[in-house]
Amino acid sequence: MKVKATNSLCGGSSRLRYAFQDNANTAKLFNIDSTSGTICLENKLDFEKEISHQLTVSAIDQTLLGKAKGHRPKQMVASRGTVW
Repeated sequence: MKVKATNSLCGGSSRLRYAFQDNANTAKLFNIDSTSGTICLENKLDFEKEISHQLTVSAIDQTLLGKAKGHRPKQMVASRGTVW
């Protein structure tokens, strides 16, 4: 699975970083590549315990970090998906 975000305000020059929202269970089961947004399975899913998993991904524009003068920019995107 892969997520993709865009920042139309930067004219295609943005450098987005992807991360899961804080969820310890998600981090144990899935991995997200911070630069590509590719999500991979890290451990075997047990559908007898949980029949679905909610994944919430944030995309933050790293080009804004240098301009923020020590302040973290606001989250650009938060999206949720379900794995069945």
